[in-house]
Amino acid sequence: DISQIVNVNLQKKFVVSAIGGIRSKEEMKLILNIFRKLPIKNKVLIVPRMFMFLQIPKIVPYRFRKLYRKILETWYAYPLNSKQYYFEGNFIEYPYMVDLVKKSSLMIIPRVKNLNSGSLFLGLTFDIPMIIPKIGNLSEIVELFKLPFLDLDTMKFDFRDLVSNSKQIYNSEEYQKNKQLFHPKKIAQEYDAFFDLLLSKQ
Repeated sequence: DISQIVNVNLQKKFVVSAIGGIRSKEEMKLILNIFRKLPIKNKVLIVPRMFMFLQIPKIVPYRFRKLYRKILETWYAYPLNSKQYYFEGNFIEYPYMVDLVKKSSLMIIPRVKNLNSGSLFLGLTFDIPMIIPKIGNLSEIVELFKLPFLDLDTMKFDFRDLVSNSKQIYNSEEYQKNKQLFHPKKIAQEYDAFFDLLLSKQ
């Protein structure tokens, strides 16, 4: 249970999560900007690997580095209070990651340069509404499922439409049919057929 890790109460909360490692300050700012725009009172933000990009200056003594990082975390998160978010910089085990996705009301895919993110497929697996930037080499997957994009230039999105449209999409016959194309068993069968074909030509 992800609640064993995070120090934020998730009961009856609108849980917003970003699963992958945050690679840059720009990605962090994207997450925080989206979260602040959400018109919801009981929202919480969970980012288990928020500070993958953070480089603590060598001049900071080792015994003060935890405090230094905490100060930066508070600075970046302002005006959020500590009950509204959970940030860390460590890997979490897969079962905890899956549980976090299941408990999420909304996922943010925080990529500003490419969309090569496994988080997208986790969101699709559990039919979680997602805010997805219109960039990168997985855009065709998003277009296949007819999911809404976020325009990074304008940063405009209608949250209520996003959730409503996502639910309609996830309940559609076309979405469920396309989803089967990416089912693990389907992918495994295609790989087996591919390698069988290679072996047969040797």
